[in-house]
Amino acid sequence: AFEAANAVEYGLAASVYTRDVQAVFRFVDRVDVGIAHVNQPTLGGEVHLPFGGVKSSGIGPHEQGRDAVDFFTKVKTVYINHG
Repeated sequence: AFEAANAVEYGLAASVYTRDVQAVFRFVDRVDVGIAHVNQPTLGGEVHLPFGGVKSSGIGPHEQGRDAVDFFTKVKTVYINHG
């Protein structure tokens, strides 16, 4: 199942429904996505957590959480001589 799931071009999110804790760890470890959901659908997000995918779903830095500073900021250095 992991081979089939990882064979796709995109890797934004995936979900698994299970009561087996070991299956959860296998899923999180093996599925090639940016967001892994356990016992819930693959929609919604938390504003304080990084949001982004992998493969063709992951272009650039993640858009939320601490990574949002890099995503939404353009750094510019300015020197001013007050003399």
